[in-house]
Amino acid sequence: GAAVATSQWAAERAERARLQAERQAAATRQRNLYLEQFNEWTRAEARASMPGPVPSNAVCFKGPNGKYLSLEGDLVTVNTNRSSCGRWSIFVEQNGGLYSPAHQTYLSCSTDSFVAEFSSNNQIDNAIIGTATEAGSDEMISTVPAPSVYGSGKIGLRCESTGQFFRAQGSRIAVYSQRGEIGGWEVFEKEDYRP
Repeated sequence: GAAVATSQWAAERAERARLQAERQAAATRQRNLYLEQFNEWTRAEARASMPGPVPSNAVCFKGPNGKYLSLEGDLVTVNTNRSSCGRWSIFVEQNGGLYSPAHQTYLSCSTDSFVAEFSSNNQIDNAIIGTATEAGSDEMISTVPAPSVYGSGKIGLRCESTGQFFRAQGSRIAVYSQRGEIGGWEVFEKEDYRP
């Protein structure tokens, strides 16, 4: 009896260790892939030129992780992963939306785009993307004062088409909208752009 129970316990422990090692290896592969992609994006941003002068009313948005909101060169990835407000982090509030003068497109609130899937099988949808050349209903994005518990002058970025707020859950996952209220991951600071 005791030998069988010990043997079963050892097998279960070995299986847990194997699964943990697989998850760790997958996380390492994902991190390396992200770092490779991030390096590619920042090199492309450094090579890119602005199509014209930066508008005088340009702003930047600092996310809850202290990094700036950025529309990547693929126009379908929006991140908060920049330490400074560079070309791809500059936005202009116009026509009810957020316009990127670098890409000459608007940010859009997607309701059918896949962002990520966690090991818990929770899937994240509703990516913020930046492919629209005109402001339609999916591009209507407003700034809403955040609850005072998050500090003075903090805001949320709300998709008017869905009522959901931009969520920046760290620098390695794309920005998406999934909550109808401002929480810790939905808090931004708006700053005037200063070259």
